[in-house]
Order: sequence, then C-alpha cells, then structure tokens
Amino acid sequence: MKNEIQRYLGRTLAGLIGLSLLSSLPAAPQAGQEQFGRPGASIETAKAPAFTARRAKLMEIQKDGVIIVPSQYKARNGAMTDNLNFLYLTGLKEADAVLVLDPGGSPRETIFRRSFAAPPVPGAAGISGTGGGPRGGISPQSQAPAAAGSEKGLVEKPNTQLASALFGLTRSGRADHVLLPFSDFDFLSRTFSGMNPLAQAEALLNVDPTIAELRLTKDADEIAALREAIDLTAQALDEAYRAADPGMRESDLAAILRYAFDRRETEDSFLQAASGPNSTNIHFGATSRPLAAGDLVVFDVGAWIRGYTSDISRTIPASGRFTKEQRDIYALVLEAEKHGCRRLVPGVTFKAVQDEVEDILMAGLEKLGLVTDVKSPWQRRLYIQHGFGHGIGLDIHDVWGWHSPRLDKVAMAPGMVMTMEPGLYFPEARFEMVLGTLKGKVPDAEIAAFREKAGPVYKKYVGMGVRIEDDVLVKDGGNEILSSRAPKEIDAIEKLMRGKSPFNLMK
Repeated sequence: MKNEIQRYLGRTLAGLIGLSLLSSLPAAPQAGQEQFGRPGASIETAKAPAFTARRAKLMEIQKDGVIIVPSQYKARNGAMTDNLNFLYLTGLKEADAVLVLDPGGSPRETIFRRSFAAPPVPGAAGISGTGGGPRGGISPQSQAPAAAGSEKGLVEKPNTQLASALFGLTRSGRADHVLLPFSDFDFLSRTFSGMNPLAQAEALLNVDPTIAELRLTKDADEIAALREAIDLTAQALDEAYRAADPGMRESDLAAILRYAFDRRETEDSFLQAASGPNSTNIHFGATSRPLAAGDLVVFDVGAWIRGYTSDISRTIPASGRFTKEQRDIYALVLEAEKHGCRRLVPGVTFKAVQDEVEDILMAGLEKLGLVTDVKSPWQRRLYIQHGFGHGIGLDIHDVWGWHSPRLDKVAMAPGMVMTMEPGLYFPEARFEMVLGTLKGKVPDAEIAAFREKAGPVYKKYVGMGVRIEDDVLVKDGGNEILSSRAPKEIDAIEKLMRGKSPFNLMK
C-alpha cells in the first residue's frame, strides 16, 4: 500500500488536487539538516555548543573522578544497543566508541573511536590526506603525540589507545573514583580482554542516575527538535483524519502517516491505527482490518527528528461523526485529559496529577452508570488500565525507568516534556474477566450488585477505546501544549473529517 501511494501521488495527485498533501506537508530537509545521531558523523558534531554544554554540566556535577560512557551496551537479548546517554553527550551514533571525561585533567574530554581519522602532520613526507587511516588522513600510529597539557576542548583518539589512557589515569591517581554506567556491567570484560585498566580504582560509581537527571529537563536544542517532531506528527494525523472512511484499512492509515514521515526523510518511532475492537488494546499496531461505520479509531503515533521523538494519541470516529455513546466516553476522557494538561506545572508531582485525572474519570463513569462506588479499588482497576503519562525525548519513555519510581516525590520542573494520555477501553471480555478474579476477595453480594447495575451499561460501550494524548512542555509559571495543533475537540475533529483527502481517490 505504501509504495502504491507514493507512486500514485508522484504521477497524478498534485494535478488532481490543488491544495494537496504535497503542499501541506513540510519539505524534505536540506543536506546536513539531520546529521544528529547518524553513524559516522564527524567529531565536529560532538563539538557543537549544546553537546559541549551538556558535558560541562556533567563534569561540574561530578568534579571528582573520571567519567566513562561507552557508545553501546549489551541488551538482555545479548545484542549491542545504542547507549542514549552517549548520544545525549556527543550526538554520535556508532559502535566501539567511548567518551572519557576527566574534569581535572588535560585533555578533559576525549572520544576514543574506531572510525578515528588522524589529521595530517605538517611537512610529513608522502602524506596526501587521503590514505592510511580508516577514514582518510594518516594512520593513528604515525600521528605526532601532543605535548602534555596542550590538548584543549574535545579530543579524538583511536579506541586502541583507550586501555593505555585509562592505565595512565589510574596510575596518576586521578581515577581513584571512576563513574561507569551500571546499566552495562559487561563493559569492562567486553572492552578489555586482558588486564583491567581500572583495577586500581578505589571506587566504581554509577553515572547513569546523574545523566538521567540531566536528561529529564530539556535544553533549547532538544525542545526545538521535539517541536519539529510533534508538528510533523500533527500534520500527518490531519491527513489521516481526512482520509479515514469506512472501508479503508488500518494499514492504509498507517501508510498515509508513514508517507508524511518519508517525505521528511525520517520514520515513525511507533505507530498505532487501531479500529473497532482493536481500539480496546492499550498498545497495538495496524492490521488489514477494514474500518466499519460504527468504529472508533485510536491513533498513537511518534516520529523521529534529530534523535527526538513525538508521542501523540488521538481518537476519531470512522464515519466522521461520533455516536451518542462514543461522545459519552470521548467527552469524559477529553475532560480528564485537559485537566491533566493544565496541572502539568512546576511544583506538582506527576502522581498527584495522575490521581486527579483518575478521579475525574471515575466520577464520570459513575454518572454513566458504569461505576457504583468511585472509591472502590477494584472498580478503579476495571477501568484504569495504564498510567497517564511519561517523559519524551531521546526515547519514547525517556529515562522513565529512572524517574517513574519517584513520581510521588519529585515535582515537575521547567524544561520537562511530559505526555498526558488518559484512556478508557471496553473490551468485550474484560468485564466478566475482572469480576472473576475477585472471587473470594470481594463479597459475592457486592460483585452481584455491581454486575446487575453496571453490566447492561457496559454492553453499550463494548468494542470502544478512547485515548487522547498531548505532549506538554513544563515552563516557569505554567506549561505549553506542544501538540495543540492536532485537533482533539469533537467539533474540530468532525469538521476536519469532512474535508477532502487525495488518498480517498485511491479506493
């Protein structure tokens, strides 16, 4: 489907539709615009002001000791995976590279790379600058060593010199305390097959929490990348809104979204276009299922820009108009989501916001007859199936493994970018399945009374799922909803869906 769309659009679409997708989506990037994180990037990428400032901040926090950050780590399945902390500090994405920061030494910052290309030595005979090293220039062995203390700023060296450099640091006493990523215990044995150059260190400390704390709040460059990714995703969703129609497949909607990302020379970080009963799944993809007139369609979409990802969820009616029952649930989720967005401000914990949003949902469900006791833990568990937000950045759930256990203790601060994404889902089997798990834990009479009152009401909403998600930048004195250009009000959605889409010509 994706290739069909691209070929068809390229041949005929611009001529058929004056205001077409080709003019509404952003143009492809200029050369060099998307260099962040690309394999084989020049060391100049890592010398950019944003990365230099991040390393300086890390060294200011960890003044005593040497910091070591490898470019990859071994995942649970044994495969090597990019270390996002290395990417955060350097902008480089490659194998077998190591960043070493020595706050009290010279040089203070060194990247040891497999792709190292030494600069030519002035006056050296036979040096043309095009041969010898792995990427041109002379080989590392023939490079003249720099005098002690003469190396300033970020220095690039071949990774074959890493062990000797670390031996030198430990023998000099400057590496008594070494900070390593404890997420990668395999690093030392993987990198140094022989003698461990850090064996003389007095203490090995975990650098992961410090970098995770830095990544929680975004700098100007990160926020700019997130804005672009979010805007691109919102534009792609607009086109999917207009194209959605009974008979179109979930996979067709996914292809439309991916086409928008293809034009920007990027790709989705994840993509859900789930219709009808599929919309009741919290995480889904897109299948060949055709949309039916009575379906809701839940989108959950993210796109990469310069290594940073958006994350927007929207729910639309396949027919272009919400039914009464769909409006009931959608309006409730929207009320809760908008309250949650308003509350993502400095000084408030995310746990407090989560609780408030849950309370709004439970009160609304009680009015609809789906809940008999808003304080009941098991009734809450029946309807509240996931957390309502997370951070975004270099990862879809950015440093969330570090931050999520502290949601009731650490308040939000300016520079954090959080999602707010409440949802309600009504899978056909869930009602009786959850009640069945309560046998012996909740009085039978209580379960029976709930089943009698809420059971018939639940059936009215079976097969419906609604999730609404925005990306919110926490700022001094408030916040900014970065994804506000993606319509979420009922009238705005229905109006946009009445618009024409060039993709409908392909039916």
